[in-house]
Amino acid sequence: MSCLTDKVAIVTGSSRGLGRACARELADHGAKVVLNYYTNQESADELLAEMKGKGQEAIVVQAGVAHPDDCNRLIEETVKRFGGLDILVNNAGVNRDRTIRRMSVEEWREVMATDLDSIFYCTYAAVPHMIERGGGRIVNMSSIVGQMGNLGQSNYAAAKAGIVGFSKSAAGDQPYGGRSEGAARQDPAGPFWPAWGSGADLSLPRDRGRVHYGRSDQHQRRNVHAIIERHEQGVWNQGGRRRARWDGGRTTSLSYGRGV
Repeated sequence: MSCLTDKVAIVTGSSRGLGRACARELADHGAKVVLNYYTNQESADELLAEMKGKGQEAIVVQAGVAHPDDCNRLIEETVKRFGGLDILVNNAGVNRDRTIRRMSVEEWREVMATDLDSIFYCTYAAVPHMIERGGGRIVNMSSIVGQMGNLGQSNYAAAKAGIVGFSKSAAGDQPYGGRSEGAARQDPAGPFWPAWGSGADLSLPRDRGRVHYGRSDQHQRRNVHAIIERHEQGVWNQGGRRRARWDGGRTTSLSYGRGV
């Protein structure tokens, strides 16, 4: 039996791309998954039908995570349907790439609201329900651009760097046995991004102690399961708050600890 069996998981922005792959992986390992979309209902409904065809438990909730009321409703509908919440994957994000001279205030604010503010909104709404269940897992999707910067992406870089700082602080915020993680991913050109970097320095078994680079759906799906499974097995939880750095040629940060 998987460590994810009957866990309740939300993946924001899961109608396509990395979020879609994460949702599939969680469902395939027994989790009850809440799919979230903002505008792409057709794609979300297609994934829901696929999961139900496999006998998996899932629902779809429309919510714009840039809006706190929508985030509250997303969490409340999850708890109402499944009775609680164990895993939150804050994945939703947008790009509005411009140089500083060409970027509008609206483009700056849209990226900050969707990519960074949403992390707080969803985490804030989720934490009380995780505390009620004795803990939880929160995975926040960052980006290598938040560490290295990139031409025309000052808004995106600022938001993704903020996610790393938020995750490090949130990891120690709540002494209730939960975990908060800030995971970064490599960002090549194109709409589908691979997730995260090598974790070989964590001294885990060679075939399981690594989170892979790669553009394929298989690589993307393995990453979110691996990061949660390591915590469930206690591999990374060695007595409290701890930070690790994954570096597969590019710098990637992860933090986790006793708080949600």
